[in-house]
Amino acid sequence: MIRDQNIPAKPGAFALVHAKSKVAYVGLGKNLQQRAQMWGYHLDKAGDDPDYRVPIKNFPRHPSDQWAFLVFLDQIDEIVRDGLLKKGFTIINPRSRVRQEFYFDGVTASLMQHAKRLGVSWPKAYYLSSKGFTVRQALGLDPMPDAMDSREQRVAMMKTRIVSSTGGYLTYDEAQIERPDVGDIRQKVARWRKRNPSLDEVKLIEL
Repeated sequence: MIRDQNIPAKPGAFALVHAKSKVAYVGLGKNLQQRAQMWGYHLDKAGDDPDYRVPIKNFPRHPSDQWAFLVFLDQIDEIVRDGLLKKGFTIINPRSRVRQEFYFDGVTASLMQHAKRLGVSWPKAYYLSSKGFTVRQALGLDPMPDAMDSREQRVAMMKTRIVSSTGGYLTYDEAQIERPDVGDIRQKVARWRKRNPSLDEVKLIEL
């Protein structure tokens, strides 16, 4: 992977760019130096092992040395994303509804920031937002049109959601029943989350 050898250990936005095919992955990192090392590892591993899967859905396979890791200090990912789109790039990862900013109660902030400010569970707020509830409903400021059942509440509270083979979300108990061979499913998910801190869901088959 092509990258500056003096990337600072600072927060900011980054773009993983494949110029030939005009595709890019855009993200944020608290430590861009570590993020560059992580991506270098994933791309080198994918190049050496055809069965290795980069932990990003539908990530295209290209030789590691064809990817460039670009750093944008003091920038937000939306600005980087828009700049690449204007240059004709296709962005692999969709816009994050969590980082999208909303204005209410005199404050403009992301869904995550609003949740933290109001003392609301961020995973639950994100889950409700992804299900089509309004931001105010997701943050518990407006009543829900229909009460969530207990199963949906358990899924909403999971920091890392488990995806079944059919694409739906599973509770820990449901996942344990489907994959008794993996042992303690909670421990498996916790270890997976440490290896992939930027992702909020994992396929059951990957555990």
